[in-house]
Amino acid sequence: MNVKHPQFNTGIPYFDRLKAWNGKAEYKLEVPRALLAELGNPQDKIKTIHVAGTNGKGSVCCYIAAILQAAGEQKVAMHCSPHLTDVCERMIIAGRPVNKRRLIEASEVVERAADKLGIAPSFFEGTLACVFLIAAEQEVSWLVLETGLGGRLDATNLVKAPEAVVITNIGYDHTHILGNTLGEIAREKAGIVKPGAKVFVGEMPKVANWEVLAAAKKYSCEVFVQGDDFYFSESEVVLAEQDSVLPKQFFEKNSYSQAKRNNMLLAAKVAFELGFFEFIEFGLEKAVWPARFEVIERDSQTFILDVAHNPDGVGVLVSSLREYVAKNKKEDSSIAFVMSALERKDWKKMLEILSSEFPDYPFVFTRSSHFQAVDPEELREFVGSEASTVELSEIEKAVSEIDLIVLCGSIFLAGEVRPMLTKEPFSIFNES
Repeated sequence: MNVKHPQFNTGIPYFDRLKAWNGKAEYKLEVPRALLAELGNPQDKIKTIHVAGTNGKGSVCCYIAAILQAAGEQKVAMHCSPHLTDVCERMIIAGRPVNKRRLIEASEVVERAADKLGIAPSFFEGTLACVFLIAAEQEVSWLVLETGLGGRLDATNLVKAPEAVVITNIGYDHTHILGNTLGEIAREKAGIVKPGAKVFVGEMPKVANWEVLAAAKKYSCEVFVQGDDFYFSESEVVLAEQDSVLPKQFFEKNSYSQAKRNNMLLAAKVAFELGFFEFIEFGLEKAVWPARFEVIERDSQTFILDVAHNPDGVGVLVSSLREYVAKNKKEDSSIAFVMSALERKDWKKMLEILSSEFPDYPFVFTRSSHFQAVDPEELREFVGSEASTVELSEIEKAVSEIDLIVLCGSIFLAGEVRPMLTKEPFSIFNES
């Protein structure tokens, strides 16, 4: 398929000329370092909270940004990657995507700088340079910065002195780049730890935890570890001493899985240590993160849109779906999965998890227009049984008789399907 996916068909001329990562190329920092230096190192003029992790890092960024916005902080910005539907979503300011005209102007500045140096940044590096440039020029109060891949060699790691560093969790993804063991992967992600930063460590296997703590110890950082320094008690969320607590019921009401509650807890701890305790509940309640177990009601049907794209992410989806169905759906409700996946992902393991956990739910396989999308027929053959395939444009027709439809497997699928299902604009903060 030669169609260029909307992720890389942005309507911004310079971005559309940049090469997307092919899933194999080695990561190096020489090009983005030179580019940012030519731009005056805008990344070092911003207060930054840097977030890495296998899963949940986007959600944690969203929650932190929403709390800061709820606190009245002016021009809270957030960087996320990849974007869902529109490239402007890569930079959120005050809860909304950056103005496209402003992004085009920034891209022209970045292009001139790259041409002057005779270098060719990747799509990620070029868009990130624009985010840093705009954030510095607009003097944002905070930039909540999500890594792209890994940490140590990620272009976001050119930030010299973040106020806080967050490692959400560690699992298996991008193993051909980050390493084949949890320790190796954790070491790469912990590469964003810097001297002077407060370090926040989410729930993760011990071997991964050790690597993150070793990085923090190397730079004598103050460290806060989930389960030790902040945790869920029987009825409360403890952020520090016993008088710094939140009601556990609030977290349970606003999420459908323990993994999501862990993300909320991690963001709450970051906000607490930065001095925003009194705004945590309001900010979390207002936070919206599209396509992360996003429930969309349409007439008599319910669609759940989730970007789960690796085995750990699918595991979270499973627990979220079980809790959601137990709370919201009748026992006789019909349920089906619509799925697409990329070749470089462990899609076989993802399908094994879903089919074993939900053996009675049918699968409908499709293909996003991403050049690495797996052939739907190959997905169908792996599952067998009553699985079917369908063109992306025919999804709604194919599931018209199903009560609850779960779309998952790829952010690229989610990005193409979401506009079909809802007219709600992209926002991470509910103003209503």
